[in-house]
Amino acid sequence: MPFKNHLQNELGLVSKNPVDITQYSREDFLRYYNSVYDPENPTQYEQVLAQAAKKHEGEMKILAARTLPVQ
Repeated sequence: MPFKNHLQNELGLVSKNPVDITQYSREDFLRYYNSVYDPENPTQYEQVLAQAAKKHEGEMKILAARTLPVQ
């Protein structure tokens, strides 16, 4: 579950955008396991982080729309 919690914290609120773990590869899991996972302190779902990630995503979409070159 720590891997799923990590993904959800990055993706946004579980109630709005639940993680579909089947969309991630073994390499994604191994990258998490080898560089982020701490067995003494497993990743927990944190609603505040998830909210911040969703807000950041929205801000980046607005910024990208403003900076796209005119064709």
